[in-house]
Amino acid sequence: MNDLINKLINAADIAIKEERFDDLMEFYTDDAVLIVKPGLEVQGKEAIKKAFVKIAAYFKNSLIPTQGKNAYDRGWRYSAGYVSSPAGV
Repeated sequence: MNDLINKLINAADIAIKEERFDDLMEFYTDDAVLIVKPGLEVQGKEAIKKAFVKIAAYFKNSLIPTQGKNAYDRGWRYSAGYVSSPAGV
């Protein structure tokens, strides 16, 4: 399972780097929420796509996503586009 999640994360990262935001939206549910930064959230595929376009422009179309320790490795669980944390995290 961890291997599958890592492959999906890598595929999404490549879509971001290559600015294939239509392809990227396949990783989101219709009611997904993207936290752009603390206090700034967008909801829904269209709003998330627009946010990625603006983020790419802000960084002069040079986004290179990197991953630290991903949520799955910390015991978090993914379900229908949502993330829930283990108790106490």
